[in-house]
Amino acid sequence: MSGSAPGGPSITVAATASGQINARGGVLAVAPDQVTDWLGPLPVDALHGIGPGQAAALHDYGIHRIGRTWHGDADSLSEAH
Repeated sequence: MSGSAPGGPSITVAATASGQINARGGVLAVAPDQVTDWLGPLPVDALHGIGPGQAAALHDYGIHRIGRTWHGDADSLSEAH
């Protein structure tokens, strides 16, 4: 993964991946071409940087999985915050 952050192609993906590891000292690497498939089914609150308030607002819009944010109305999502 040349030019990538450890664990994923961005800091957010790497931090989210590290939050999914249960084993001490475990490593989870997400290749750039696997990010969409890997992130999509995770709950929105698993995404690094999403706090309880933001997750609750997304849930109010019926968005419970990260992949659903890719198909939402950007104006509605921005109003949720």
